[in-house]
Amino acid sequence: MSGFRWFRHAALLSAFALGILATPASAQEEGDPVVFFDPKDPEMNEAVANARGTLDNVLERVATGALPGEALSLKVAIPKDGGGNENIWLEAVVRVDEQTFEGLLANAPQALPDMKQGDRHRFRHGEITDWLFVANGEMHGAYTLRVMLPRLPEAQAAEFRAILAPLP
Repeated sequence: MSGFRWFRHAALLSAFALGILATPASAQEEGDPVVFFDPKDPEMNEAVANARGTLDNVLERVATGALPGEALSLKVAIPKDGGGNENIWLEAVVRVDEQTFEGLLANAPQALPDMKQGDRHRFRHGEITDWLFVANGEMHGAYTLRVMLPRLPEAQAAEFRAILAPLP
């Protein structure tokens, strides 16, 4: 099962963003709530595909200055020991070259013992599973969060719904 958790993201003011990870159930006791999805969940896999399908447009907007780079957060699949991935949001993302990026882990990994929140991580374009940015008080992107909404407590889901911009 894949677990989905959310975290407080400084660049989003009081908004929340979502982290995807494959994590043991004990992570629920350690902090962020976790909602589990089957890795073959068609709705979640479609959300990742849609995020990837719109990613290059967002990256182009950052490259041309139409979107400030510091406003962008990217979710990245990081391989974990024993197989599988933990998907984590990264902030303060910079492009190193055409296919390589660096950013800071925006939340504490649950299944990556050598990494911690705030660590710098280098990743490739193909490892990105979602993106989001906030502009004018609205959260854009966050495709995987939208799939998670029905499984969140209603008060939390309502907070997200209030700031989610319509998808392009």
